[in-house]
Amino acid sequence: MKLVLAVLLTLSSFSMAANWGEGNEDKVRSTIQVLDAETGEPIIGADIHIDGLDEVLYTDPDGIVELDYVQNSKSVFRISYVSYEDETASLNDLSSTTVITLRGRQ
Repeated sequence: MKLVLAVLLTLSSFSMAANWGEGNEDKVRSTIQVLDAETGEPIIGADIHIDGLDEVLYTDPDGIVELDYVQNSKSVFRISYVSYEDETASLNDLSSTTVITLRGRQ
């Protein structure tokens, strides 16, 4: 039952975009794809937590999430998924398309 609820919540949250920053600052759109480091398969429903935001983003069926943020933001984000090691990176490290791989916990 918990798994079904988690899947439904994940499906309802696909393709969300985070708006980061205020005013007329230059915003950048980045696409992040999260893959399994061993198999190269997309990780569906990986959590993306951005410092300073209460919102959590989730990857879609292709392991992708898009977000808009202020360029040169000093914030970091953390990607996590059950049974995988978390990854942390800075928003400044993102390119227009960034692939992040998660390794399974040993």
